Amino acid sequence: MTKPQRRRYFFHSFPRRGQGETQENQRARALKILALMKETGLILAPEVVTWDTSRLGHKAKTLDLMQRRACFTELSRGELRHHMAAFGPISLRFGIAALRGAGLMPVQYA
Repeated sequence: MTKPQRRRYFFHSFPRRGQGETQENQRARALKILALMKETGLILAPEVVTWDTSRLGHKAKTLDLMQRRACFTELSRGELRHHMAAFGPISLRFGIAALRGAGLMPVQYA
């Protein structure tokens, strides 16, 4: 007999702990972000992503790009605690079909 599949969702966990930030300050910041989300909706956070282009034969060794995004990770509830340890103490859960229906596109990082 096969094991039943666990139900999966998209989770958005936030905020990552800042360097030197206490867990108490991280939680306080998380609650402020959550309150802001309640007022304005989901926040697309700016982040500079640095790509190593030297292996592509480009003269420039790195390419810095500013991205604005919200990340959702497909998980079962059993996987959530480990994910929150890295990405933050608050998680919002969304149905996969609902977000895909709203235009969410899967991304794979290499």
